[in-house]
Amino acid sequence: MSDISTSAQAILATLLDQRKSRIERGFYWENQIAFAYNSEKMEGNPLTKDQTRSIFETHTITGRAVPSDYIAETENHFRLFDFMLETLECPLDKILLLDYHRILKVGTRDDLDNLDFVVGGWKTIPNAVAGVQTTPPAEVEGEIDRLLAAYHGKREALTYRDIAGFHVFFETIHPFQDGNGRVGRMLMFRECLVHGLEPFIVLDEEKERYYRGLAHFDKQPEYFIEFCEEMAELYLREYSSLVPEHYLLPRMREFMAKKPNLEAKMEGVWGD
Repeated sequence: MSDISTSAQAILATLLDQRKSRIERGFYWENQIAFAYNSEKMEGNPLTKDQTRSIFETHTITGRAVPSDYIAETENHFRLFDFMLETLECPLDKILLLDYHRILKVGTRDDLDNLDFVVGGWKTIPNAVAGVQTTPPAEVEGEIDRLLAAYHGKREALTYRDIAGFHVFFETIHPFQDGNGRVGRMLMFRECLVHGLEPFIVLDEEKERYYRGLAHFDKQPEYFIEFCEEMAELYLREYSSLVPEHYLLPRMREFMAKKPNLEAKMEGVWGD
């Protein structure tokens, strides 16, 4: 990527560069750990931030005992993040959605012990979210087709509104037996990169606002859209200092200058 003119391009270029070099404690490195820790914890994974870091850095775990399934899903999340970066030029279609699910859930207890669970396949049993019934299994593929057609039918440049809307309707369909939230949040990160928007990680500490945004999107869409934009700003503030000097842009330097004044607001927010 030769023409770096936006923060989103600088973020993408840094992720791709460091994906190859795996610079310790660098931008890509810390993205992997923060994303896996927060997204997995939102789904009840008891791994601490330090344990998540240990798994990524040394493929070992220390501290309190944790069921092996949580470790497997965390390692799979690392692989999914890499796969996301490797397939940014691929179309967002049903094949990619199923590949995301397969990578996230392969080798887990659901995969090995649950005969009704299809890794890399649509759900086979009806499910609900917060007591609200989701799309019946027989209708999932058709609803996914309609969602993708509407999303790709946009003629203007995509915005956070479009990506937030896609996420809400994806989660409303709830196409997989398990893993919908983690796949959906990875898709939001991907689509931000693809469409030149600053990406973001939904923080576990902000999950109540996240779930509220999903639940009330039909009546209050601005709430969830603004939430996504705020998470993108927090992401930029947290990570600008890890972007190499030759990629830094004025907007990113501005956030670096503000960062010392944000210590109170940011304390603990990234799971440290």
